[in-house]
Amino acid sequence: MDDQLRTFAALAGMLESLEGGAWYALEEDIERFACLLLNAERSAICSLLDAAQIPKTEAERLKKMIMELA
Repeated sequence: MDDQLRTFAALAGMLESLEGGAWYALEEDIERFACLLLNAERSAICSLLDAAQIPKTEAERLKKMIMELA
């Protein structure tokens, strides 16, 4: 859960800087922001799979598939 909190804190910081009129952020910043969002979504989905009432092998297979998405 600590990784998720750090990710969301980083996202919040980036959003804060964009709110200050710096929405003309460099392409790299936008790409990094998109990667953070994608990783946060993957992490959240994997956490849900861990808590789901499905066989562990199936949950692991689905988590692996999610983490391999490009």
